[in-house]
Amino acid sequence: MPDDRPRTNSTSSQSSISNEEIAKLLKNLTEQSNQIIQQNTAIKQDVVQINENISDIKIELSSANKKISELESENRELKKKIETIERKNRKYNIVLYGLEETNNQIKSDLLKVINEKLNVTCDKNEIRDCHRIGKETNEINKHRPIVAELSTYELKQEILSKAKTLEKGSRLFITQDYTPEVYEKRKLLHKNLVLARQRNYSAYIQNNTLFVNGDKYTYEDLSQNNNQIENLPTVPIKGIRDEGTNKEPRGEKRQPEGTPPEAGKPATKPKVTYTNIRSSNRLQSTTSKHT
Repeated sequence: MPDDRPRTNSTSSQSSISNEEIAKLLKNLTEQSNQIIQQNTAIKQDVVQINENISDIKIELSSANKKISELESENRELKKKIETIERKNRKYNIVLYGLEETNNQIKSDLLKVINEKLNVTCDKNEIRDCHRIGKETNEINKHRPIVAELSTYELKQEILSKAKTLEKGSRLFITQDYTPEVYEKRKLLHKNLVLARQRNYSAYIQNNTLFVNGDKYTYEDLSQNNNQIENLPTVPIKGIRDEGTNKEPRGEKRQPEGTPPEAGKPATKPKVTYTNIRSSNRLQSTTSKHT
């Protein structure tokens, strides 16, 4: 039998519910979109503020870098001035290394080295001041260096020129009184100088360069390879007789200065030394006093 009961419109009901849900979703999306827009606006404002802050920081950094550059320049100038003052204060000074410490007789021991080992005429009045530097130590064969202030620059130069004649293998050597900055660099040169002389090489330091038998070693060379001198073999000292033949070693004989020339050979000229200059200065000073 046919069903005569009225039917409900289910399609219309479902459509009505869906529209409500869609409306709610649209409302939520609109609210969320507005929130995102507000957040983006706030972020943009923050970005603008950050950029302004960065710009301010850059300006401050530029100003700070300029001040740092000016301070560095002033520091360099001050270092130069200090270096100049230090050099002037050390103009008449020498430093003697390797002299054994004996009963604090510093001046007499120093005079003995200058007069006997260097053959330079010097009396106690020509040494204004002398003292040892550094801390005392009980280590064997480690002696504090002596700083001496001399009366004249000529005497200083004469001592330094004769210092190269110190015996090979000797622990004694003499240098100028260098400033702290130069002294730090020369520590390495000094260490290798001692090693070279212990191996009987002709060694000396000049213009911050170590010369060993004519070969040059700079501070940079020795810093990169600190074993260059230590690895050198020990050589026999010249002047010792050959044990097998008992003969003197061969060597070129030099004529005394000022001797008459042989046939076909030029005469030797006497050298001008600081000793001649000092003697001349003393003679002139004495003559002027008497006149």
